[in-house]
Amino acid sequence: MRKINELILSCLRSRSRQIKPYFVIQTASVTSKCAGFAKRERTKGRFFRDGDWDKHTQSIEDFSLIDPRYLFYKEHIFDSIPIKQTTAYAYHRKRQALGRSRRGFETEDTIFAQLERYVQIFRSIEHAGMVTPSYKMKGHRGDEIGCVLGREGQVLKLSNGNNRFAIASILQIPVIPVQFHFIHKDLLKTVCSQPGILPGQKVNQFLLDRVCVTL
Repeated sequence: MRKINELILSCLRSRSRQIKPYFVIQTASVTSKCAGFAKRERTKGRFFRDGDWDKHTQSIEDFSLIDPRYLFYKEHIFDSIPIKQTTAYAYHRKRQALGRSRRGFETEDTIFAQLERYVQIFRSIEHAGMVTPSYKMKGHRGDEIGCVLGREGQVLKLSNGNNRFAIASILQIPVIPVQFHFIHKDLLKTVCSQPGILPGQKVNQFLLDRVCVTL
């Protein structure tokens, strides 16, 4: 019966409705981000993924020294440098000139508008003292800060929600809502031993016990 449960659990999709839309974890527990994934993963699309993706990481500390978002908040919010003189503005203008603009940063005006929006988000989170789960916000559901869980149980950051995570880190907000997109397949047996009938129930209980905080 255990093998059957493991087989069923291994087929769970990464966006399954059985899995909670978000979990609350300690911000400080996220110390690294995934640096990349294999182009052809055998378990792509599954909630349990094999491979060495959890070994290819970059520390959040190192990332914060080069990422335009972290630099923008330091320069504009704390050092009062005008938006058009920030590293982030120059970064997006360069991408625009190379024809590699990111969505929402296609023109000089939209770059400025997006960076102004970053300031609004920063002030909003600063005022609230917390990051509100997007699941509870109309028009933003399913857009939580993205994370995955490595084979050793380490929480790794994905690209989803980079802006909100940067703000939470800078403001030293103790906890954040995150969505776990998948976890390493080496944890399958451990998850399978959790209470619950449905695969999603086992996953939820595992994550609640392993990485989540009680508010």
